[in-house]
Amino acid sequence: MNQHDIQKRLEDATAHIAAQKRRLILWSNCRLLTAFLVLVGLVVGIRQDFLPGYALAAVGLVGFCYFVWRFNKAQRAVELAQNRKTVLERYEARTDGRWYDFPDDGARFVSKDDFLSSDLDLFGPRSLYQYISVAHTIGGRDALKRLLTKPNLKHIAERQASVAELLADDDLAIEFEALGLQKDRRREKDERDAEARLRTYATRGEEARIPRLTALAYGLPVLTLAAAVAALVGVSSWLSVMYCFFLQLIAAMLLGGSIQNEKNSISVLSRKLDRAQARIQVMCAPDFQSAYLKDMQQALANADKGIASLNRIAAAWQWRENFVLYFPLVGFLAWDFNCCLALDRWRKTYGEAFCLWLDWLGEAEALYSLGTLSRVRGDETSMPTILDTSAPSLAMTDGKHPLLDPRSVVGNDYHQGADTVIITGSNMSGKSTFMRTIAMNAVLAYAGGTVCAKDFRISPMRIFTSMRVRDDVSEGISSFYGEILRIKHMVSYAQRELPMLVLVDEIFKGTNSADRIIGAQAAIRKLTRPWMMTVVTTHDFELCALAEAPDVHGKNFHFEEHYDGDQILFDYKIRPGRCKTTNAQHLMRIAGLLDAEDMTEREERHVL
Repeated sequence: MNQHDIQKRLEDATAHIAAQKRRLILWSNCRLLTAFLVLVGLVVGIRQDFLPGYALAAVGLVGFCYFVWRFNKAQRAVELAQNRKTVLERYEARTDGRWYDFPDDGARFVSKDDFLSSDLDLFGPRSLYQYISVAHTIGGRDALKRLLTKPNLKHIAERQASVAELLADDDLAIEFEALGLQKDRRREKDERDAEARLRTYATRGEEARIPRLTALAYGLPVLTLAAAVAALVGVSSWLSVMYCFFLQLIAAMLLGGSIQNEKNSISVLSRKLDRAQARIQVMCAPDFQSAYLKDMQQALANADKGIASLNRIAAAWQWRENFVLYFPLVGFLAWDFNCCLALDRWRKTYGEAFCLWLDWLGEAEALYSLGTLSRVRGDETSMPTILDTSAPSLAMTDGKHPLLDPRSVVGNDYHQGADTVIITGSNMSGKSTFMRTIAMNAVLAYAGGTVCAKDFRISPMRIFTSMRVRDDVSEGISSFYGEILRIKHMVSYAQRELPMLVLVDEIFKGTNSADRIIGAQAAIRKLTRPWMMTVVTTHDFELCALAEAPDVHGKNFHFEEHYDGDQILFDYKIRPGRCKTTNAQHLMRIAGLLDAEDMTEREERHVL
């Protein structure tokens, strides 16, 4: 969907909501009118003992029930239409930068020990997760987090086929997300606790109590029936029937606490599945071709039947809330025990499946999320090619940072194999952003999603980063020592001789230049191996000589800037070779920290 298509859909959605609200008002007025007819009929019938008055009240009552049903149905239609509009507004926000305000930014997944996530803005404010996520369930959020951080590289092709198939139908995507939006969303912890309790409740084994429940559910009504038959034939008095009646009531009262807990749990469970049922139907309707989506449909095949069965149990239990029905149901039919027995049988039949239904809905949300980039920026994105080779390889055409403003972001063409690239360039020229462009698109590719590049080819590699290294006061670790530990971990992992993508931004910037250069030269040599693709950025031109060293299979690349008076301009294009310019003194002069006579000859040339 391009921006014009989104705006057109928004206009249609607004008009549809207005029409639905008019219909809602109509059914509301009809409901009020029929309630008035009931009142008039009763008044006429009672005061004048007029049979047609009672008939009018009866007709009005039937009409009132019908219009209440229509009103409730119209109310749900309005809510769904408003949800569709919200979904479209979220897609529009992704095109103009307003996605920063999305409430779910995945901040709960941020961990100080997960360097990759913090270096690449995978989670938290203005993160990749915040931009692409269309997950509105616990399972969906967890599934998306798993695919972004720990994807199974053996099943990338299956996920890609599923994402590509889901991308083909925008209407299905909008409907699926709209059905998942919830107005009453609770705090994350409360929501997780509630779902965990539901999963435990749905799957806990209650086979041991089924015989006891069966005895109560069938035995008490049979005993009451036998007493009634005996009273009819004159063998015993009707008092025995009353004894049985009160026996059932007393049994229900003694176990009232447990019964109420069961009743509350089934009510929550039923509401959870009621919201999920429409989404399950949406996902089961298409004739999917990808194996992964076919597996999902097969797992969801019995969901409709299971949900309908649970709804019948919940409805039956609700009948006993009626004061008139309570005593005959509980006193003669052991209603509570029968409902508990039916619920235990449901858990035995569908309990494990219930967890699978929620898991698959979460997987569907995650797969839809992985296609978000292409849904809003189709011309700039593509499905990546995962190369079937153990040798590190990367090639991208017009690769862009997914989170930068699409109206101004600059793309780059780039390719690299199992070698070391040293990137130099002035401050703010685009070095760090370029590395994040590579890494973030690699994360999306391995997850099975689309990437922000017209063509992107990459072999499977473990990604390592050292970019945003900060002081850790609680551990007594400086940023410099933290970077040493990160690179030590990379060198240690390299001993396994498994494919690695290593990205180090401004290597050892936390120490003096002499030690930095010596340490960086040694580290780069250790990070140069036939199974490693290494990219290092630096302001130390001395490191560029490593590209020509016999023990380093390396290349130099750089970014440039040019000047228009005091203004520094960047084109953010990567070029082969080493950088020959700097801008630090120029920036300090603009800030008033340096005078022109304090600047070196090379910096003066950039100002003149």
